[in-house]
Amino acid sequence: MSNQEISLFRDGNYLTREAVNMSNQEISLFRDGNYLTREVVNMSNKEISLFRDGNYLTREVVNMSNKEISLFRDGNYLTREVVNMSNQEISLFRDGNYLTREVVNMSNQEISLFRDGNYLTREVVNMSNQEISLFRDGSYLTREVVNMSNQEISLYRDGNYLTREVVNMSNQEISLFRDGNYLTREVVNMSNQENS
Repeated sequence: MSNQEISLFRDGNYLTREAVNMSNQEISLFRDGNYLTREVVNMSNKEISLFRDGNYLTREVVNMSNKEISLFRDGNYLTREVVNMSNQEISLFRDGNYLTREVVNMSNQEISLFRDGNYLTREVVNMSNQEISLFRDGSYLTREVVNMSNQEISLYRDGNYLTREVVNMSNQEISLFRDGNYLTREVVNMSNQENS
């Protein structure tokens, strides 16, 4: 039947059907113990595997249009990874109780989204000549932007205090910070003047 091979038979209490080499694909449908297993391999430059691992259903798709996808179970966790898809690298997985997703080197930027303890952390680095860092330090959310259009911006927490600094922006130097309970702002050398 059009370059395919079909086998339908009984294996103990199980009905088994296999179709092999059908239009450049290989299909296998069978029983493994109490489990029904179906595999499709090498279909239009992709490789698909669907099977049971213990109590878990596992499906993998590998090398499909220059991407690599892996979907599987690790213990109680469902794990899916996509690697090297259109010059980006995506990883989605479980680490303990935490869901972790990372995107690296996507259109000249580097994005990292992950969990550190109870904290969600996202970092974006070197995107259009700027460097952005967003992260957690203890109970504090910290975001920094550095070297964006000839300015340097730093936003962070020091103890209970929120600190933001802008340096060398259009020939001025601005410093905004906390010293103890006090808010301090300085502007230095702006149009040949010095302010404090």
